[in-house]
This record gives sequence, C-alpha cells and structure tokens, in this order.
Amino acid sequence: MTGIEKTVASKSASGVLVLCAILFCLCACTEDASYTAGVWYRRSDFDGVARTDAAGFTIGNKGYICGGYNGKTTRLADTWEYDIDNDWWTQRADMPGTVRNAATGFSVGSKGYVTTGYNPDQKYLSDTWEYNPETNSWRQMDDFKGGARYYALGFGIDNYGYVGTGYNDNYLKDFYRFDPTAAAGSQWTIVNGFGGQKRQGGTAFVIDGKAYVCGGQNNNSDVSDFWCFDPSAATPWTQLRDIANTSDDDYDDDYDDEYDAPTGNTRNLGRSAKKSKKGRKSDDYDVDFIDL
Repeated sequence: MTGIEKTVASKSASGVLVLCAILFCLCACTEDASYTAGVWYRRSDFDGVARTDAAGFTIGNKGYICGGYNGKTTRLADTWEYDIDNDWWTQRADMPGTVRNAATGFSVGSKGYVTTGYNPDQKYLSDTWEYNPETNSWRQMDDFKGGARYYALGFGIDNYGYVGTGYNDNYLKDFYRFDPTAAAGSQWTIVNGFGGQKRQGGTAFVIDGKAYVCGGQNNNSDVSDFWCFDPSAATPWTQLRDIANTSDDDYDDDYDDEYDAPTGNTRNLGRSAKKSKKGRKSDDYDVDFIDL
C-alpha cells in the first residue's frame, strides 16, 4: 500500500457520518421537540459492504451513499438508498466511471450529485455525476472546474450546488457553484470571498438557506474556524466564532485540551471525549446559531 493509500485508508468517512447524523436526527423529531432533542435511536444496519470515505446526499426523505473504500484494497461504486419511513436500505444503480473514495456529494432539487474523489490508478479525480432516483440512472455532467482533488466538501442551496476545499498535493480553499441547468461546458463558476483556512475533510451543513463550514485538517493540524455562507447576501461569507477556546468568554472554555479525545478532531462532528483531568465527562458540543 502506498503512502497516499495509507493516508486515505486512515481518514474518517465524513460523508457517511454527516448523512447518518441527518437521518438519525430526523427520526428523533416528534411534536415534543424538547423531549426528543438530542435523543438517538438505532436504525437498520447498512446492508452494503462496510466502508469508509463514501459520498452522501439526501433527496426528499431518503438518504443515499455511494462509493467508498473497504479498508483493504477495494474502491467501490455501489449506491444505496435509505428509506427513513420504512427503515430499510435498497441497492440502486452503481455510479459509472472510476471507482473511488473520498468524493463529495450534494443534492439540488430532485437529483443527487457526486464529484471529485480518489482512485490509486488515476489519483485525484474531477468528474461529476448526476443521479436521478425516478429512473435509477446516472449521467455525466461537467468536470469540477476547480480541478481534480479529494476530501472536498459540498452542499446544496436552492437551485445550486457548491463544492470547495480539499487536497491535490496542496491543501485548498477555493469554492465553485454548480448549476445543473446550465449548458454543458458552463455548469461550474467560481465563488470568491471565502477567507477561511485551507482544509481537507471539512464538514458542511445547511440550515434555512445558509451553509455552515467547519472542521478538517490543514498541514496535519485541525482547523477550528467556523464560517457561514449566505448566497443571497451582498457579502456571502461571514466568519463565526471559532470552535476553539480563543476568547475570554465562558462559552468556549470546554473547547480546550482538557479532554482525551480518542477520535477527536474537528473533522468529526464533535469530539468523543473520555474522563477529563477535571473529572468531568462530556460527549457533545452545542452551537447556538442565534448568538453566533
């Protein structure tokens, strides 16, 4: 196994983690939100081969994961659909093109998209594929204009998708907008203004038409800056409070180095912390989006 393959094999499946977090949170919602907030329920185990580094997206009330790495020698191209209403998985059509891991996924309207990624034969990838659940079929779209890379992050807002950051022998911080209705050759356009750090393996999520970007690694160091992207604003990118103890206020005091975090870096959605030096235990971090 090459050095790059070892690095890829060691990365967490951030796409799958984000998808599972979304699905589990949805299933915890009832009319009594105060009762169910923060409650986790075990759902149907994934029917496919165990893997890391799969890409994921959501269409309606169904989640999809595609591709990944089995941790040994095999990159994958299979696609699986999770039905939260019935709590079951269904295998769908394999994604064409090169098998891959460390790709990124997002959805726009009723279609899902997977782009970039890694394959040991071709190294970094830039091809983009559209999945239509109504016909259970894939079609190729324009290659990602930012160039081949892996561990990028992606999200969809309204009629557009957005992809940025990642790694291609250099840590990256550029972002591009994807318009699936544009003519071939003009589907990707650059989005300027992101002032955050370079990163690979970051996390993105969308709330009320705004995307939030955090986490990842830059030069083997965890990234702690936190950004909001509002495509309707004159200045779309706004920096929020760091996910680190960088102020004199009390709210970030638990972000320090008191915790022995075996899985812990900002690439994951929070830190799984053991007993701290002060005798406390903690396994979650709350974010108040009203007071950022």
